Amino acid sequence: MFERYSDDPNTLGRINYLKNLSAAGWDEVDFIVTFHHEHYTHHFEDGKNKGDDEFINKPLPYYGILATIFGNSVATGQFVRTSQEQFSVDMCDNSHKDGMTPNESGTSSGNKPSKRAKKDDSVVDGLVRAIDRGTETLASLAEVIKEVVAAKTTPEGLFEEVDNLPGFELEHKSKYFAYLVANPDIARAFIKLPLLYKISWISTFLNQN
Repeated sequence: MFERYSDDPNTLGRINYLKNLSAAGWDEVDFIVTFHHEHYTHHFEDGKNKGDDEFINKPLPYYGILATIFGNSVATGQFVRTSQEQFSVDMCDNSHKDGMTPNESGTSSGNKPSKRAKKDDSVVDGLVRAIDRGTETLASLAEVIKEVVAAKTTPEGLFEEVDNLPGFELEHKSKYFAYLVANPDIARAFIKLPLLYKISWISTFLNQN
């Protein structure tokens, strides 16, 4: 039923006209336009009201949806436009929206940019700025990720530096190397030390562990 009326604002206008008649009642819960028998009979004595039987004394479950879609943009009762009148109005509205104003010769001039075009340009500019900011943010985030990854990575040549330390057994070197791998910050500091400092560091570690 709703599909039948979903694209016809005149339906909402007619229902509003009927429910606002002085002889009519209106059930806001079930959306029912109520007519007493006498008023109902009198209403249909006018042939123009023949189609109103679809909207009187029966629930109109689609009324709320129509009201939401069309709101106050529709006319009521005798002021509801016919299809042809609506088409003419729509064509006129579209001409004004597109910046096309008829001149005296009957032609249209569209040289001036429409308000809608200006609004669209503003939206596009806003999107471009947002994308630029997003790109900058992603670039900054990428740098941070690189720094974090680098901070958790052991320096190159660490194994060789530990393996070449003189005076230590393989077991001791292996234990200290595992400690450095688990502590990348210490490993990066260790690899920059002179040889004697490296020997001091590993000796202190082995004595404490």
